[in-house]
Amino acid sequence: MNHYGDNLFVLGEMIRVLKDGLELELDASLFGERVTGEIFFIDGALCKLFLALNENPHLVDRPENLKSLMRSERLFVGLLEEIGEERFSLSEELKPLLAKLKEAVEVHQRNIGEVQAILAHTDVAESGDMISPAEYEFLLMDKGSPES
Repeated sequence: MNHYGDNLFVLGEMIRVLKDGLELELDASLFGERVTGEIFFIDGALCKLFLALNENPHLVDRPENLKSLMRSERLFVGLLEEIGEERFSLSEELKPLLAKLKEAVEVHQRNIGEVQAILAHTDVAESGDMISPAEYEFLLMDKGSPES
């Protein structure tokens, strides 16, 4: 799996469009199944991306992709929580899924916490690899110059 940034961008947009659509008065007979399918597609895709990024610590753009993943996870958790609060016209149609949606919220909240921990560890590790100005000066000194 690659192109994490593109995949995460599309998922974020899908979450936004789904939320915007749910805020309308949609006909459950037309959109109920489709909305349910979208929710479970997004759920699965976010989980796959989380696992892939979690298992590949050497990816070049990993921190940026993890931040993007976290944003999408937060958007999705917010959407699922609003569905659980029955804010939308299709809430009645989605009622049988509430237990599964609650489980999904817990999974994605755990993922968010793990991403935050990875990013915090990455920031600490990266700051430890910094070269101080004095070390830089020492490394750049000309060994043959009279100053050394």
